[in-house]
Amino acid sequence: MSYSNTRTALFFGLACSAIALTACQAPMSPSTLTHNTAKITKAKGEHKKAHWGYGEHGTVAPANWGSLQGNATCKTGKAQSPINITEATKSIMPLNFKKSYHAENFTVKNNGHTVVFNATNPASNKISVHGKTFELLQFHFHSPSEHMIMNQHYPLEIHFVHKSKDGQLAVVGVLYKSGANNTGLAKVADKLVKKGQDATLAGFDVNSIMPKDQKTLAYSGSLTTPPCSENVQWLLQKTPVTASKGELIKFINSYKGNNRPVQPINGRTVSLN
Repeated sequence: MSYSNTRTALFFGLACSAIALTACQAPMSPSTLTHNTAKITKAKGEHKKAHWGYGEHGTVAPANWGSLQGNATCKTGKAQSPINITEATKSIMPLNFKKSYHAENFTVKNNGHTVVFNATNPASNKISVHGKTFELLQFHFHSPSEHMIMNQHYPLEIHFVHKSKDGQLAVVGVLYKSGANNTGLAKVADKLVKKGQDATLAGFDVNSIMPKDQKTLAYSGSLTTPPCSENVQWLLQKTPVTASKGELIKFINSYKGNNRPVQPINGRTVSLN
């Protein structure tokens, strides 16, 4: 892919939120081979998954994930996510990013790192990137946001995890800021079950919690939880979606700081599409 030499500064109108933001962290879901749901590879003779967590200190903190068995990429990887986006290059070659979402039933589970909404029929909701199709597996949240824009976090970020037939992952990231009520997000917030509980979100259309403006910040990154596998296509939506403070507080109260700190860009290009 070629890009123009014109750098586009990214300035987002970050609404001042009365909600206190905490340090970034990341989740993990029950599904296999998905962003924040990937299974930790077991070494020969290993009978348990390596335990990982959040916070600034301790052996399970994000800074130490790479030292846990099976998770070396968290430390050695050169294309890790999330990142702090301060500029992007306008792409000459179109991304051809298309969404095809419809009302779907989701099973809801709290996995101890986040609340995951698993699609019961992944094939019914799809995206395409450069003509390649990815099916929606699940979505989950991070509070505050994992990605930073111009050195700032948003109160909430939701990741919509998709997978192609050949196993590649594509994650659509949506940022949320304090503002007008969001009836779609309110439905999701009402299903934020506690650990060990399950629920169902019936007939839900994810379009209701996505921005209408489809401007996209695209880059190649990784899972944001162990094993931090790379070659993940990131599609961060440039325009944040508004939600009421009450709606945002429900997510923050469910998990505070379930996001990984930003990682080095290492010369990667973020394209604005």
